[in-house]
Amino acid sequence: MLIKKIDIGKLKNRIKNIPALKIKVICTILLISIIAISSVAITKAQITFGSSANILNKMKIELKDNLVYPSFYNFYDDKIYYVSLYDRHIYKINNDGSKREKLTDDRVDDNGIIVNGQWIYYVNSADDFRFYRVKIDGTSRERLSSDSMVKLYESFVKYMGYVYYTDSNGTLHKYDSDGKEIADICENEQNIVWKFTLYSKVYGDYLYSWDYDGIKRTNLLTGNTEEITKDSIYPMVEFKDGWIYYINNLDYKLYKIKTDGKDRIKLTDEELIISGPDYDMGRFTVIEDSIYYLYNNMIYKIKTDGTNKNLIVDGAKDFTTNNKYIYYIDEFDNGSLYRVNLEGRERNKLINGSFGYLLEIKDNKLIFVAKSETVTQPSLGRLFILDLKNNKDFELK
Repeated sequence: MLIKKIDIGKLKNRIKNIPALKIKVICTILLISIIAISSVAITKAQITFGSSANILNKMKIELKDNLVYPSFYNFYDDKIYYVSLYDRHIYKINNDGSKREKLTDDRVDDNGIIVNGQWIYYVNSADDFRFYRVKIDGTSRERLSSDSMVKLYESFVKYMGYVYYTDSNGTLHKYDSDGKEIADICENEQNIVWKFTLYSKVYGDYLYSWDYDGIKRTNLLTGNTEEITKDSIYPMVEFKDGWIYYINNLDYKLYKIKTDGKDRIKLTDEELIISGPDYDMGRFTVIEDSIYYLYNNMIYKIKTDGTNKNLIVDGAKDFTTNNKYIYYIDEFDNGSLYRVNLEGRERNKLINGSFGYLLEIKDNKLIFVAKSETVTQPSLGRLFILDLKNNKDFELK
C-alpha cells in the first residue's frame, strides 16, 4: 500500500489559512471553519490542529476532572448548561429536556463555556471578545477582562478546580469555585497552565501535549519537558494503562507508544483517516484490552497488541462507545442511529434521522449532532441529547 506522506511545511501554512471558526458546534462544538455537518468536504491534509475536523475535540468535554476545556455543553447538578447554535446565547435546561431558560444575552461565538461552582465563564463576542462570567441562575453578570482575549480558542481552562485565564498584558488570573480571585500563583503553576492547549492531557505526574510535530510531556512538579515521539499526531489521542494510542498523520495508521516514549508499535495496516462525502475523520477507542476503530465504513475490533482482528459492524459512518454498547450511524439506513453490544450482536435501531456526528457519552447520555435540513437551522448542525435510560432525545436549541 502506498503511504501518502504530508509535507509538514505546507501543512503548517495551510493551517494558517483556515478560516476563523464559523459557528462551531460540533465541534468546540468543538473548532475552525465549516465541517462535516454542513456538508463541506475536508481533505486529509486539513485534519490538523486548528482545522475543522477538530471542532469535535473542542465540543467534547475533557473527561478528567483535573483539566477541563471550554465546551458548548456542561453537565452540572442535574442541569445542562449550553450555548445555543441558533443564537449563541447561554441557556440551561433540566437533564430531561424540560424548563429551558436563557441566562444571558451575551454571545459565545468562538469558545465554549466552563461551569465552576456557581459560575459560568465565557468569552463574550458581543463585547469585543472580553472575558465574562455569570452565575448559574443568570445573575451577577460580570466582565473580568478590560481587553480582548489574546487567544480565542484556548483562552481559559479549568484545572484542579480553578479557572485560569491570561489577560492581554500576559498576566495569569485564577478563580476558585466560589468565584474568588486567587492572587498567589507560583511560577511552576503558571508555566504549566501556559502549556495547556486543546491538545494536551494530564496523565499521572505529566502534562502530555501533541501536534503535527509529535508528542511531548512536561513534569508537573519540575516543569522539565521531554520528547516522546516525533510522529505527526492526529488530534484524537487516548491514554490507557501506561500507553498512548494515536493515529500517525504521516501514514494514517494506528500506533501505540509507552508514556515514557519506549516501545513504539504499529497496530493496523489500514489507513484510519478516511475520506467521506461530508468530512474526513479518524475514529478509534480503547476499551479494556480491545481497540475499536472505523475503517472503510466498517467497525473493527482488535486486541491492544494488534492481533485478533474481527468485523463488528458493516456500514457505519461514525461511532462512539460506553463499556457495554457501540452506538453508530448506519450508512445503509439514511444515517439513522443504531446500537450493538461490544461483540456486534443485539442490534437495535434507536432513532430515525440523518445524523452527522456522534460526540460522546456522558452521564448516561449520548450527545450527537444531526444535519440541518433548512436554511433557518444552524449551519453546523443541530445539537441533541439522547437519554440512554429511556431512549428519549431532545434538542439543545
